[in-house]
Amino acid sequence: MASKCANPACGKEFQLGEGQLYEFEVMQPSSEDSHAKVVTLRPRKRERYWLCDRCSSLMTMKYRPGVGVFTAPLPCTEMARVS
Repeated sequence: MASKCANPACGKEFQLGEGQLYEFEVMQPSSEDSHAKVVTLRPRKRERYWLCDRCSSLMTMKYRPGVGVFTAPLPCTEMARVS
């Protein structure tokens, strides 16, 4: 379980009932040799991440094979124009 906010710039301690929890099923490479021509994958592993209220209003968590889990900004929404 996550013990603090996944945003590296935040670090707020985990608060049950606050923010947003994320769970990803990720594949882990079994070889740590960066020069290996064939990469075999270990069985899937579940990893959990948490973003506090403030950070979850600005970003989300994503998983990309070969990259891993990372934070990403939420898509911008068009603001209503004030006349």
